Amino acid sequence: MASEGSLNNSDTAISQMETIPLISPQKATQRRGHKFRSYLCNLACFLLVLFLLWQLVGTVLYFMRSCYCCLKERRASFRCKNFTGISHSTELELSWLISQDVNVAVLVFALRKVPGFLGCSVVFRKSVRLPAFWTLSMLHTMQIIGFGIIMYLNNVSSMEICLIIAFCFHGIALVGMACMLNFTPLHPIKNSNGYFAFLLCKLTLVTLFVQIFTIFAVGTVQFAFKVTGLDEVGTSADFVTLFRKLREFPQVIFFYRMAAFVWHKLFLDDRNVLSHCQLLKLRNDGNEGEP
Repeated sequence: MASEGSLNNSDTAISQMETIPLISPQKATQRRGHKFRSYLCNLACFLLVLFLLWQLVGTVLYFMRSCYCCLKERRASFRCKNFTGISHSTELELSWLISQDVNVAVLVFALRKVPGFLGCSVVFRKSVRLPAFWTLSMLHTMQIIGFGIIMYLNNVSSMEICLIIAFCFHGIALVGMACMLNFTPLHPIKNSNGYFAFLLCKLTLVTLFVQIFTIFAVGTVQFAFKVTGLDEVGTSADFVTLFRKLREFPQVIFFYRMAAFVWHKLFLDDRNVLSHCQLLKLRNDGNEGEP
């Protein structure tokens, strides 16, 4: 009787084991894929944090170099040649400018993934109706013309040309970023990608504000110390004075307005900052609000 009971118990255990569902190869592959994507996401976040830290360090280095060149040599940073406080400071400034454009590109890519994003064509159509868009565009166009005059009248090196081109492209990238950010609130990222992704976007905005405000501060110091970027030997004093005002005024005003825009957007996420801070409406909110 005891042996029959043990046999019944073993048969019951075997039947229970047979009913336990086994993990299919497809589900196992899906789990491995999910773990791999999670690992890549964590790695990308870690690299982005390091990238933002480099942006802040590069901003400090740019400020040190620019102030030295302005106070000691009366030159703009892209024409400064005798700064020896940091080795390869010119190359570092160029890499810092390029990395800013990469930072803007990453932010724009993240904005395109926001749920309810209006689309690039809709954002462009709305932006060209705003006076603020044309003001920023004209200010930066005047900067580009000033850089062109500097390259035409001076003997500039290849590195100086690269720095000038980087400054020009950086302004264009900022105008494009402002248009995208103006019509795209960041708070939906919390629901779609989590709070940490939302926090990274905010940290990116803080980093951009620090960079833009630093360039504005440097431009203000250069204007106060009459730094033009021109070789004043053999150039009319009246022309130098006129050129300084026509180049530095647009630069200072442009970066002031960009810094003010990013600062307001940090706190007024759901507002059209470029147009009287109207409430924004996303694509899935029904009727789109006009600027």
